[in-house]
Amino acid sequence: MFDLAFVWVMLRRVVFQGANVNGNEIKNEASAGMKQLAEEINECIESIRRYIQIDRQEILLMAVSDIATFSNPIPEGDVLFYRQDDVPSRPVEYLQSLIAATDNTICTHVSDEDIGRLAHRYVYDQKILFLKSLKYLFYRYRELGDDSETSQLAFEAQLMHMVRGNRYRFLQIDYLRPLVLAHDDEFQKLFDVTANEVVAGYEKIEIALLNGRLEGLDALRKLCDKARLADDFDISSIPDEDVKAVEDAFSVSLFNVTRITGWPEAFVDALSFAPGEACFFEEGEMQYWPIVTLPIVERPFIKIGGDSYCFDYYALTDNFYRAIQKLILRTDFDYSERWQQRQKEASERMVESVFKEMLPGCSTHRDNYYGSKKHRSENDLLIRYRDALLVIEVKAGSFTDAPPVSGYASHVNRYKELIGKANSQCAQMRDYIRRSNTNLVLYDEHMQPKEVLDISDIKSIFCLSVTVDNINTYAACAEKLGFLDLEEGVSCLAIDDLMTYREYFDNPLEFLHFLKQREIAALNERLILKDELDHLGMYIAHNCYSLEVDSIAKDKTIYVSGYREELDEYFERLGTPSPQLQKPRQSMPKRFREIIDVLLSSGNPQAVHVSSYLLDFSSEAREQLSDGIEMSLERQAATGRQVVLSFSGTGNSLRLTCFVFQDELSDVMSDQEMFDYVATILLANKEDERMLLSFRFDTSRALQTVDMRTITLSQIPSSRFDELRKRGERMGDFRVAKYVEQYGRIARNQPCPCGSGMKYGRCHGRGK
Repeated sequence: MFDLAFVWVMLRRVVFQGANVNGNEIKNEASAGMKQLAEEINECIESIRRYIQIDRQEILLMAVSDIATFSNPIPEGDVLFYRQDDVPSRPVEYLQSLIAATDNTICTHVSDEDIGRLAHRYVYDQKILFLKSLKYLFYRYRELGDDSETSQLAFEAQLMHMVRGNRYRFLQIDYLRPLVLAHDDEFQKLFDVTANEVVAGYEKIEIALLNGRLEGLDALRKLCDKARLADDFDISSIPDEDVKAVEDAFSVSLFNVTRITGWPEAFVDALSFAPGEACFFEEGEMQYWPIVTLPIVERPFIKIGGDSYCFDYYALTDNFYRAIQKLILRTDFDYSERWQQRQKEASERMVESVFKEMLPGCSTHRDNYYGSKKHRSENDLLIRYRDALLVIEVKAGSFTDAPPVSGYASHVNRYKELIGKANSQCAQMRDYIRRSNTNLVLYDEHMQPKEVLDISDIKSIFCLSVTVDNINTYAACAEKLGFLDLEEGVSCLAIDDLMTYREYFDNPLEFLHFLKQREIAALNERLILKDELDHLGMYIAHNCYSLEVDSIAKDKTIYVSGYREELDEYFERLGTPSPQLQKPRQSMPKRFREIIDVLLSSGNPQAVHVSSYLLDFSSEAREQLSDGIEMSLERQAATGRQVVLSFSGTGNSLRLTCFVFQDELSDVMSDQEMFDYVATILLANKEDERMLLSFRFDTSRALQTVDMRTITLSQIPSSRFDELRKRGERMGDFRVAKYVEQYGRIARNQPCPCGSGMKYGRCHGRGK
C-alpha cells in the first residue's frame, strides 16, 4: 500500500528533479509544459500499443509480472522479501488493460529471448509514462491557479485514485465471503457455481499469485537436492504434485484461472476480456493514460488463445467483489433490487459480526426504527457494551469508478451519499437516545415497539458510519471537508479498517478509548490526517494525540502522515510464512496494564467509563499511579495500616484519590470514611470534583477489582462543610509540617506539600 504523502513527495521529486524552480515559474510555464507532456505521453502510449501486438501476449504479461514482483529483493536474515518499486506505476494491470483494448488480429511472432527484451523495454517505458502523467497532473493543478479546497481535494483524490491495496492480505477472505454468500442462488442460476466455490476459487488465485512461483522454485530446489544425493535417481518416481509445482515455477499455467479455480468456463469468460474487446472508460486526450480508470477494474482476467489468465494481485483483490456485482447485474437485469437488499443485509450482519468479536458479551440490535409513524427514522445497528452504546450506520453502496481528474463531481456526490447521509443518521439517533432519559424504545418497520432498553447507566455514546467500499483518505478527515456538512462526533470507517482494528485491539476497552480519542482528534481543526491507520499510529505514539497541536503556533496546522508505517509492516506479514513482527503497542507499566485487563475480566459495569478515565493518563501519570500502588502494597504489608494516595495538579490536571485494599489488612476504611476523606481534600483544595478509586488485591498481590466514583461538591451535605473543610486544612498543615521536618525549607515556586496543586508561595507559604 502507498499513502498520499508518499505519492505527493514522489511527485514533487519528479517535477523539481534537477531544477531550482519555484511555484510561480511552474504556473507560468504550466500550459506549455502540459501541451508538450501530452504529446510525449500519447506518443509513448502509441509506441507501446504497437510493439505489444505480438503472439504469446500471455508470456509477455507473465514476464512483466515477474519483473514487477521480483525486481526489488530485500534480504532479512535467511528470508528474501520483495517490495514494490518506489514508483507505483502498476505495469501489469496497465499492460493487461492495453492488450484488452487493442485489436491483435495482426501480430508479430516473438521468441522467448525477444519477449524478455520486450518485457524490460515495456517496464521502463511504462514507468516513464507514469511519471510523465503524474507530472502532467501537477502542471494541470498549477495551471488552474486555484488554491480553493475543492481544487486541492480533486488533485489529492486523483492521486489516491492511483493507489492500490484496499485491505491487508489476511483480511481478503473475511471481507469477500459474507458479501458473496448472500447471492448463492443467483450464482447457481446464472453460472452453475456456488458462492462457496466462487470464494474458494478466489482464494486459490490469490495464493497462486502470492506464493505459486516461489513454491514451485522451492519444489525444484528440493528435487535437485534429492537427485544430487541419490545414486540412481528415477525421474518417473517424482510425485505428480511436485511435477505440477515445478511446472508452475516456469509456466504461464500458474496464472490460468480455470486451471487454478475449477470454475465453469462461462463464469470465467464473463470476468475476462479478450484482446480488442475492452475499451477505456475515459474519453478524449487522456483516454489510454495510466492514471485513468482501466478496463481491468471491470473484468480482472484476460483471455488469450482460449485460456483466461490473472496476472495482477491488486487488480484482483481491490476490484473482485464489484466486478462480480457488475457481472451479475449485466447478466440478470431484474436482479438489481434484490442485489441491493441482500448486499445491505449482508453488510449489516458483517459489521455486527465484527463488533461481536471485538466487544465480547455485547448486545446487538439491527434494523431499528424510532420517532413517530409520520416521521419515523431508521438505524442500522445499535450495540450495547457495558456502560456504552454504539450507534452504527452501514453504507453498502459502491463508490464511483470515474477518475477524479475528469469526474470529481461524481466523487463529491458519492462522498455525500456514503459519508454525509450516514453521519446525519447517526447524529439523529444519538440525539434521540439522549432525549430518551432512562428508557430507549426501539420499533420495528411497522412502528410497533419491539424492545425497550434501560439506558439509565449509559455513560458514553459512540457514533460510527461504516462503508463497504474503502474511501479511507476522505473518511479519515471527513470532518475537515467543506463540501460535507457533518454533525460532530461521528467517525467514518471503511469496513477494511474496522476489521484491521479487530485484529489489532486485544482489549475492547482500549478500542473504545481509541474511538474517543479519534473523535476528539476529528474535532481539532488544526490536526489533519489523510489515512485511517495514521489515527491508530498517532494513538499508539501519543495516546491523547490531538494535544500534539499544542506544541505548534496557534495559526499553524499539522498534516499527519507516516504514523502507519510500523503498523503496515506488522499487518503485511500476518497470514504469511514471513517472520512475524511484534505488534506495535502503547507503552504501559505492568501494573497499569493489569488494571485495564481486570476492568475487562471482572465484568465491572462501569468498565468503559473507568478505563477511559484511566487511559487518558499521560505516560508519566501512568507510571506515578503504578509506582504509588506498588509502594502502598509494600508499606501496608509492613505496617498493617492503609495508605491513601492523592494526586492533585493545576488546570485540567488529575484530581484523584486512591485506596488500596489487601486481604491481610484488618483495619480499612469504610465507604463512608473514603467519601469523607476525599471530601476533605476537595473542600480544602477548593475543587469542584475529585475521583475516588479503589483497588482490591488478594494475598498474592494480584488485582481483583477496580472501582471508581466521582465525588462532587453537590454530594457533600451542607451541614458537614465546616467540619470536613477544617479536617482538610489540618491534614494539609500536617503534610507541610512533615515535609519541612524531613526536607527543610520549601521554595515559593515549589508545589505545596499539602497536595492542593498550587505553588507553595500561593498556598501555605502566603505571608511567609
